Amino acid sequence: MKIIPNKEIKDKLKKLNITLIEKKHRRDYFVVYYDFDSDCFYITTAICILSDNIDLCFYEIKHFIDLIINTNQLMESRKYKIFGIDDYKRKYPNAYVDLVCEQLQNKIMPHNRLFEYLILFKNHLYIEQLIKAGFLNVVVSALDTSTTEKEFEECFKQGSTIKEITELNNSIWRLLLKNNTSFYSWVLYKRIIVNQKINYNQLKRYSDIVGPRHFNDLVYILEEILNYKINDKQLYTIDSLSRYIETQKNRNHIRFTDCMEMLSDYIDMCIEMDIKPYLKPHNIKTTHDKLIPLYNEFIVMKEEIKNKKYTMGFLDQRQHLEKYQYENDELKVLIPESPRDLIVEGENQHNCVASYIEEHAKKQTNILFIRKKNNIDESYITIELDEVNKCILQARYKYNENISKPEDKAFIEEWLKYCFN
Repeated sequence: MKIIPNKEIKDKLKKLNITLIEKKHRRDYFVVYYDFDSDCFYITTAICILSDNIDLCFYEIKHFIDLIINTNQLMESRKYKIFGIDDYKRKYPNAYVDLVCEQLQNKIMPHNRLFEYLILFKNHLYIEQLIKAGFLNVVVSALDTSTTEKEFEECFKQGSTIKEITELNNSIWRLLLKNNTSFYSWVLYKRIIVNQKINYNQLKRYSDIVGPRHFNDLVYILEEILNYKINDKQLYTIDSLSRYIETQKNRNHIRFTDCMEMLSDYIDMCIEMDIKPYLKPHNIKTTHDKLIPLYNEFIVMKEEIKNKKYTMGFLDQRQHLEKYQYENDELKVLIPESPRDLIVEGENQHNCVASYIEEHAKKQTNILFIRKKNNIDESYITIELDEVNKCILQARYKYNENISKPEDKAFIEEWLKYCFN
């Protein structure tokens, strides 16, 4: 990165009206400065500017300034203020800076987003053509979702016409714009159109059926449904899917949003259960709802089969951990007897203890429960015990809350002394 002469920087910065925020926040306050002559962005700190120590400033931030400038990544926790916008607009008069600022003003951290846009435009001047053609919402939504420059370049290519830039024919990109498509929806639609070889008439029919309100909301489900295959054969085309959605909406008074979501869920369940799905159920809601009880039974059986191989390990662990059983007048330590015990504990405690089934069965760790003796069946504290280092690795109430009650802390300390002294 080119560093312009120290005196030149100081002369330019002296003309800027920089006001520091409270002293305790100074380290969090960054200034993005655009230099017209060298066409560079500089990131500095207000504290270094006002202390007249520009060299120190650049020295201290050199380890990350190249990362920010070259990859357009920003440290989201920092506060930014941008100077030199007028210089930038003189250099790039067709950058639509004021228009983009207006769109960003209600966004989170608009200064960060604007800085990203300034760099993005500087490196991709065809953005002028995009905004002129009506792509302002697409570009701004890309900034608002922290799109990387690489992702932007994968979506748009250098070109002299919008067709070349978008790699879509004019009727299709105009249809996407008409539906107020955001950047990520645009990425998905472009992928669907290319992979499925969809033409304008097919996309227009689908658009007319779902309507502009849900056109972008359903793009994720649309891609999922169009990608369903059985024996390498695609289940739906966009034409067959559009016709089916329209039929369901008219025949069964099911909203097309519900229809697509239930169709996607239904096929997912069938594929997981290795059942051949009906491609066009007469009533997708009835078919979907009838399958749910069977699917739930399948999941239970699947879990039982999966955990059966760990059952013996749990029995061995029970015998091994019996020496750590302990109780007082209020609390008692329990040892899980089966994988199901950890699953239930996780559900009751809203934690991830079920993910320790394999480790516990193989004696790679030790999971135990502390219960209140007057309510022994209700989960209370989940414990992970380290026998090697003779300590508690984790002890949590519900929702992974730390142990806070003095009587519970005292019980755990007494229990550890009983185990290892």
